[in-house]
Amino acid sequence: MTQATSAHLGESHGTPALGICLEEYEYPYPVQLFPLSNDLQPLKMAYMDVPPGKEPNGKTVVLFHGKAFGCYYFRNVIEALTGAGYRVVAPDQIGWGKSPKPDIHYSFQLLAANTAALLDHLGVGRVAVLGHSTGGMTAARSSRGSRAVPGRVPAVSRQPTRLTARNEPARWACARPPATRTSRSHSYWRN
Repeated sequence: MTQATSAHLGESHGTPALGICLEEYEYPYPVQLFPLSNDLQPLKMAYMDVPPGKEPNGKTVVLFHGKAFGCYYFRNVIEALTGAGYRVVAPDQIGWGKSPKPDIHYSFQLLAANTAALLDHLGVGRVAVLGHSTGGMTAARSSRGSRAVPGRVPAVSRQPTRLTARNEPARWACARPPATRTSRSHSYWRN
């Protein structure tokens, strides 16, 4: 590797280059791998399964990231939801984040089916879903099944006012649990 290439990759500054599955990128919660198969290819989908931070309310929220992202950017959303007693499952869909990037036909149906298989593996029944950007389409596809909780965030797709960096507060009204909702917040949470 040339010195210019090394400097371009950040290695000269002590920052390791990221691998295709973000091996060197630290996620905000522990990442686990779920084995599955797509187009006859054995794969392992990365996900975070975060327990409630306080007294559990018995409810689970599944977060769907947008295209070209992974679930790492949901740190503040996960913090808010687990603080309100929710269990949060945040998968990196196959093709993004810490999951492998196989040469397969991608569809919202495939991503929703992979998530359903993950939830079966985790023993999760009914869920509320929340999607950002194109993750909203996967959330909508996932909410068509029997897992979606009627009247409870069936699908939300809302762009943040700006990208939420690791140490910035979340800027999504839809990420607020019911107890912190204000009259200016959108009523995505229905009681």
